[in-house]
Amino acid sequence: MQNKPIPKVYDNYGGINLDRFNEFYMLQSKAKDLERKGQDDQALAVYTDIIENYLPNNDFSFERAATLLEKKNKFQEALDVCNKAIDLIKKKEIEGSIEHFEHKIERILVKVQAQGKDSKVIEKEDFHFGVPGLEHIVK
Repeated sequence: MQNKPIPKVYDNYGGINLDRFNEFYMLQSKAKDLERKGQDDQALAVYTDIIENYLPNNDFSFERAATLLEKKNKFQEALDVCNKAIDLIKKKEIEGSIEHFEHKIERILVKVQAQGKDSKVIEKEDFHFGVPGLEHIVK
């Protein structure tokens, strides 16, 4: 994930950049439709486009992207999406539940442990919080 500034769909005063909003809305509708049709890879590509190129006012695209990545066992990428969402929520750039993403991170770490994945790719400093009882699976 890139750290470049993302043009916002909403301005700091709650106003809408109508062109950006229309683009975002069409993409999000397309992603939802693809997901309903079971075309998860294509939906993930659209959600990723939204995350990287738009800044909506909520965490929906982050949540869906993280869920699809988790479903594909792309755990590190799912963790990256969760952490980006947490950062944006903390900065009040998007609305959402930090606790929801923390819970998703816990669940992913449990899956990593259960599948016997090499947890060395998941570094403890990558996380925004300590997950009690799971410290042993992050090195």
